[in-house]
Amino acid sequence: MLNQVLTTFPDIYNHAALVYSDINPLIYLQRSHPVILSSQEGVHQGDPLGPALFSIAMQPILEDLQSHNKEVTILAYLDDVYLLGSPDQVFHVFERLRSAFSDINLMIEEKKCEIYCSSSPLLNTISESTSIPATSQGCRILGTPIGSSSYIIESCSDVAQSGSNLCGKLLKLQDPQCGMLLLRHCHVTRMNFLSRTVPPRLLESAAAIHDTLTSSTFTNLLGRGNLTDRQWLQATLPIRHGGFGLTALTSTAQFAFLSSWVSTLHTITKRIPDAERLLDEVQNSHHSNSSISRDLCDVLPQNKTLVEVINDRKQLQHKLTEEYMNLCQMVLFRIHLRLETNLE
Repeated sequence: MLNQVLTTFPDIYNHAALVYSDINPLIYLQRSHPVILSSQEGVHQGDPLGPALFSIAMQPILEDLQSHNKEVTILAYLDDVYLLGSPDQVFHVFERLRSAFSDINLMIEEKKCEIYCSSSPLLNTISESTSIPATSQGCRILGTPIGSSSYIIESCSDVAQSGSNLCGKLLKLQDPQCGMLLLRHCHVTRMNFLSRTVPPRLLESAAAIHDTLTSSTFTNLLGRGNLTDRQWLQATLPIRHGGFGLTALTSTAQFAFLSSWVSTLHTITKRIPDAERLLDEVQNSHHSNSSISRDLCDVLPQNKTLVEVINDRKQLQHKLTEEYMNLCQMVLFRIHLRLETNLE
């Protein structure tokens, strides 16, 4: 690890060497008695530079394998490594990866590995030759479900349902204001990541569950009955627009997904050259039948074209969301004006 730091980032070598050159004692309590362990390998738990230093040590291995095995795509984020390709080629690279990691004292835990193959007959053949768990339904990649539509919908719904535990605890707090802040900053935002990585049509049921939990918890914290549609719409507006900041996932997921794709398209094409055709398909989506193009076109605002938003990437999600919020505010103003007129 230190050798790679010296080669790649020499400016931080002195700091890294100061922390990791010597054996460090780690002290913990066992039955009230201190026990000392000698930390001699790997990064320290809690070190802000730990993830980067770990990645620096792995990077040469991954680059070397990729350069000699171009038929397999190797992607990695910290200690999550993904191999994409045909079974024979992937297993070949996997064994080479296991051997290379072993040389620097990194061990692959097969029980934590997973094989995803959408072809059930092929998967059955693969399962007979390895002890690694295999599935044809789907898998999670950095928290995002990848696979069949039913698998993605069910996985997202499970995440949304898990929010009921947090919401239930918020109602037990003695201070409703604390409950409201935690609802807005912890529960409302907990599915934002999925809204950026899962097409809205597959996130729809999970988003509805999430918003229902938000609404019911909000009304219980207020100590009142169900909200009308107009009251809930106002509650979902940002505070600067006179709302409570309880952003509705069902309304904003489309902007998050579209903006996420637009902001990463060029990066993807640089990392995976074969994806260049994907960019062409997306930009000429009216001539394309690909699912990605359809997903992106389905969530476009009526007054926008895909080429326009691709060329206007900076803060795109904020811009689209702000347009929507202004529209909602205008709708509420018109309703209020009509009510006032009727009263007069």
